[in-house]
Formats: sequence, C-alpha cells, structure tokens
Amino acid sequence: MKNSAILLIVSLAALTTSVPAYAAADWQELDAQLYYGSGFKQYSGGIDNTTGNPTGGSSSLTMFQLNYSNGWKYGATYFYFQNGFDHNDYRMYTQGWEFLSLNKIFGRDLSFGPVKEIRFAPGWQFSTSKDFYAGTQNQGNAGNSGAEVVYAGVDSKDLFWGLDFLLDIPGFDFAGVTAGVYQNIQGETKYSVQPSVNLYYRSTFYIGPTRWKTEGYVQWYGGRRSHVNSNYDAVAYFTTQDALLLDTGLLLWERPDQFYTGIQLQWSHNTYGVKTIPYVSKATNEFFPQVMLEWVF
Repeated sequence: MKNSAILLIVSLAALTTSVPAYAAADWQELDAQLYYGSGFKQYSGGIDNTTGNPTGGSSSLTMFQLNYSNGWKYGATYFYFQNGFDHNDYRMYTQGWEFLSLNKIFGRDLSFGPVKEIRFAPGWQFSTSKDFYAGTQNQGNAGNSGAEVVYAGVDSKDLFWGLDFLLDIPGFDFAGVTAGVYQNIQGETKYSVQPSVNLYYRSTFYIGPTRWKTEGYVQWYGGRRSHVNSNYDAVAYFTTQDALLLDTGLLLWERPDQFYTGIQLQWSHNTYGVKTIPYVSKATNEFFPQVMLEWVF
C-alpha cells in the first residue's frame, strides 16, 4: 500500500499545472467502473513446477477504476486510476493527459477533414505492478522451482509528449486520436522513447425505449529498448477495451446517464509488451469479455 500512496502523490503532483483549469471548468464528469473477467494471463502467475517456466495460464481479476474528465477555456483534461485486486495482491495503474487546444490558444481554425481541433497533449502513465514490461509478474514462484531470477521488478514511470486530434464524426459524443512518445523516467530501466497511438471514442443511442452507450479505446505501443539490460526490452503491442452499456438508471428510476450495466471486451496482443524469456516471462495474447458496472456522478 505504501507504493500506491507514493504513486497517488506523484500523479496528483503531475496535475498541479492544470489545477486552475479544474476550478474554471466549463463541465466536469467523474465516473466509477467495476468490472470482472477471468482471462487475465499476464497476472496469472501460472508456473510449470518442473521447469519454473511461466505457462501463460489465465486468472480472474476484479478491477475498480475512477475516471475524471473536464473541459475548460483552453482545453480539456482526462485521467483515470485503475485498481486491480488479485487474491491478496494489489496493483494500481494511472494514465492521463492534459489537452491544450492550439485552436483556442492561438485563436486560429486549424481544422481539416474530420479533424476539428488540434491539441498539445502532455501526459503520463505510472504503475505499481512491480514489473518491467518484459515482466516478472508472470514469474510467480519460479525462483522456488529452480528457475534463475534474472532481475527484480520495479514500478513503471513514464511521461508522455504528443498531439491530440479531436475528430468530428456524426453519431459520436466524442472521438479522437492521440499520438506521441512515452519518455521513461525510471532509472533502473532507462528505456528509449516509446511511440504510441491511442484512438478513443464514446457514442450514445436509443433502441426503442432503451438508452445505450458504447465507449472505449484502442492503444498501440511501439517496442522500446533498455540501456541497462536487454532482458528489459519490450516488444510492440496493442490493447483495447470496448464496452456496450445499458442505461439501467433510466429504466429503474427514470434518471438517465447515472447508472449503466453491460459488458466490456478486452483484447490485447503481446500484452504489456512482454516477450518470451525462458524461465522468466512468456508473451501472451488476451481476448475475453468482462461484466461491467458504471456509476456517473
């Protein structure tokens, strides 16, 4: 829990430059998500008792996530905190961006095609998973099974620098593409910069008397090289979460956009950039549904 507290302090410190934006926000949204799935492979800790090699088996995991977003005079903010509970193990991950509108700052129309706004997008991602991308979280008790412990895991810390392209697509509440690079600030890994592209969206619609929402993202990460040890290198990977949710609050107590229930599909290739290293880590792909609840405050 100590590491989680440190992560929370660091994350909040990263937001200090945008505190005035929160105070003067034109709109704000806070929501909480709870979802459960049984196809998490990189969190499974599955180990072959003879060789000590990770098996890539699946594990069930309950995730709790807080999301915050706003819009203000010169841009917008989005960040989330994700908490994973895996039996007696606890993991926390946070990712976010501060979107500074170049259109509004310079007072110019920079739109073209489906792009209606260009925004400078500094951001971050921090994790207390106690893991390098090439991963000891899937090592489990391999050391006790005779496998060589190649390295110890540490928290992940990255800053993001890039641009966001806000899109104007009919039928969507919002959609956009954020592209740039992650700069590693973890001294024990010393990664090269990592390119990344993130597509995000939300759409609400009616089917008869029922109101629905679909939302999610698809994010691609390029490979990254460690200047400390090649075992730390990460391969390119992508991850996506896409949810289809029924506005259950509207049905139960006639209050729209307050409580949703539905499913979320999680899909990733080379999850977390983990590569196969004998007796240490195993590259895996994940594809499975999750039961999901969402409260909007």
